[in-house]
Amino acid sequence: MQNNTFLMSLLLGFALLLFRPALACYSGLLIIPTADSVGANQYDIELQTDGITRKMKADTYLLNMEFGFGNRVEVGVDVDLHEKSDDRLFVNGKFVFAKTADGKLALAGGICNSAPHLQGSLYLVATGDCRLFRITLGAMNFTGKHQIITGIDKTLNPHLTLMADYSGGKENYSSVGLNYHFNDRIGIMAGVEIPNDHLLNDQRYSIHLIFNGPVFK
Repeated sequence: MQNNTFLMSLLLGFALLLFRPALACYSGLLIIPTADSVGANQYDIELQTDGITRKMKADTYLLNMEFGFGNRVEVGVDVDLHEKSDDRLFVNGKFVFAKTADGKLALAGGICNSAPHLQGSLYLVATGDCRLFRITLGAMNFTGKHQIITGIDKTLNPHLTLMADYSGGKENYSSVGLNYHFNDRIGIMAGVEIPNDHLLNDQRYSIHLIFNGPVFK
């Protein structure tokens, strides 16, 4: 237990030291961020692999780490494990500006997808509970262009959540997926990413194996 606490402390300090914009593994749906945060004193570690569905061969390997500072601040460090990557390290940050007392409506902003060879993206999103499902609506800057992002998610039971999202622009994607928690420590998020430009035959898949819990006990 002491070794686990030391490891999480080391990772947390590393995240603070390197805090700058990053690759997009924020709290959110399969593609877009939501106004959710990891939570106070919580960590979220993900092993992510992506690829083209028709080949069923992975071309992306990521280790994603997110940490919560209070209920408003989230910091993430992502490591690209692919041998041909131009950048190995990415970081992201999110701040929840406002949230209703019942937690059903929140507004957040942040920055992601930034590294020495990659321009960062700013975003602003609102997430609200509409009884039948939750809806997220916002805007994100993609390589200098401001695009609408939107998505919905529905929790069917304590284990299973279904989701779908959309990012504007021909160069971007829509997705459908699910998040399944085996217990309060381990889960999986997976889905299919569909290009907005239907002339492209590069429908993709994304799989995230998730581990989460408190940083300190």
